[in-house]
Amino acid sequence: MTISESLSHIFKPLGALFRSGVAIRNQLYDRGWLKIQDCGSPVVSIGNLTAGGTGKTPFTALLAETLRKKGKRVVIISRGYKSSSENKIAKVTIAALSESSAQFGDEPVMLAHKLAGIPVYVGAEKIAVACQAVEVESPDVVLADDAFQHRKLKRSFDVVLLDASEPWWHFRPIPSGRMREPFSALKRADAIVLSKANLADPIRLDRIRDAARSAIDSSRMPIFVEVEYRITNFIPLRSFHSQVEELIPAARLRAEKLFLLSAIGRPEGFHNLVRLETGAEIVGHRSFGDHYSFTRSDISEIENAAQRAGATRIVVTEKDAVKLNVDDFAMVEPLVSRLEAVPDKNWDEFHARLIGAIL
Repeated sequence: MTISESLSHIFKPLGALFRSGVAIRNQLYDRGWLKIQDCGSPVVSIGNLTAGGTGKTPFTALLAETLRKKGKRVVIISRGYKSSSENKIAKVTIAALSESSAQFGDEPVMLAHKLAGIPVYVGAEKIAVACQAVEVESPDVVLADDAFQHRKLKRSFDVVLLDASEPWWHFRPIPSGRMREPFSALKRADAIVLSKANLADPIRLDRIRDAARSAIDSSRMPIFVEVEYRITNFIPLRSFHSQVEELIPAARLRAEKLFLLSAIGRPEGFHNLVRLETGAEIVGHRSFGDHYSFTRSDISEIENAAQRAGATRIVVTEKDAVKLNVDDFAMVEPLVSRLEAVPDKNWDEFHARLIGAIL
C-alpha cells in the first residue's frame, strides 16, 4: 500500500462528511430551492468527478475544433487558476506566451494559442464570466471548463470525464480520495467520457465503466465515449511559441534519452504516455505542483539534472510550454509534446446528441 493510499484510509471519516455536504447541496438544486441562472446561449459543461488531471483541456480543444468545423461560433470559459485575472473577468489575449499565462492562467492561454480565433474568457465566477462572454461574443455555444459542480449556471449539455487510468482509491470522497461527487452524480450527465483509455489497465477500465453504468438512471441514459490520448508529434519550444509547424514524429525520438518536466494534475500519465509513444528511455522526470510557474532557477536546476542523468532531450507538456521562455534554457531547447484526444466510434452519436441539445 502506498503512502497516498494509507492517508486515504486515515481521512475516510472526513470524506464521509464531505460527501454529505455535497449531497445536501445537490438536493437543494434538485428541488428548486437554489436557483439556476440562464446567460442566454447554450452552455456545454465539461467537468469531472475527481479533482484535477482527468484530461479536460485536450478534450475541450477537440470539442471546440469539432464545433467550429460545423460552423458554430464557440466561446470557452475557464477559471484561469492562479492567474492575475482569476478574480476578475477578462478575455484572453496573447502577446508573449509566458506573460499571458501569468495574466490569464496556463490552461486558458494554451487553449487560446491552440485554437486561434476562438475567444477564451477567464474569471472565478462561472456565471459572471459566461454572461459577459455571451453579451460580447453572441456565440452559438459556450464551452464551460470544469463546470459540472457549478450547478447555478444553466447548461444544455453536461459532459463528465472519468480518467480510466486513475487508481481506484482516487474514487473516494475528498480528502480521503479525489472525488468531488459520487458516481450517482452521473445521473445529471448527458455524456460520460472515459479518458486516457489507452493508458488504463483493462480491469480498471471495466471497473470504472461498470461503476458509472450502475449509477445511471436507465430512463436517462447518457452516451459513453472512450477517448485515447496520443502524442504523435513533438515541436521545439521556439517553434511552439511562434506557431511554426516544425513537427518531429514521436518515433524519431526512440533512440533518445528523455528528461521530462511537468506541472500538471497527474504527471504519471504524461510520463507513461511519452514512454509509450516514443519507445525512448525516460532518464528522469521533474514534477511540480499543478499550475506551478517556473523560475529561472528552476530551469537551471532542471537542465543540470537532465545533464547528470545523461538526457539528450528535455520534454514538456503544452500546458507548461506556455509558461516557459526559450531564452531561459542555456543547454538544450526543450521539445513540446503535442497531445491529441482521439475518440472512439461513439463520437458521431455524441456529436449528434450535443448538436440536438444546443439547437
